[in-house]
Amino acid sequence: MRDLLAWAEAEILVPSRVYLLTASETSLAQSLVVGRSLTMHAKLRGSVVATVRKQLSAIFAKTGTSRQVELVATLLATAALHDPWATDAPAPSFPATGPLDRTIARRATVRVSH
Repeated sequence: MRDLLAWAEAEILVPSRVYLLTASETSLAQSLVVGRSLTMHAKLRGSVVATVRKQLSAIFAKTGTSRQVELVATLLATAALHDPWATDAPAPSFPATGPLDRTIARRATVRVSH
């Protein structure tokens, strides 16, 4: 379990680049991936929970998610898909056929405006 948490914390930098997260948003994403609460993250950063919630809202908007569990799953999936050590084989390409496949494909092409 400890190896998984170390991998997740290190590999969160991949989705932070994919979704154009700020340094503060990346730090919050790391905290969420390793299971910290918003309150604990705020305490560790010397911030207030309201600020952390605003950062979380920004991450939701950039990733196309709306719940913390969905966000963490998206971040981990993005990190795994971009992990060059995950597999030696090229990533398979599947046509979008079902509603879930179309949702995933749509999220993969989300454009972020600044």
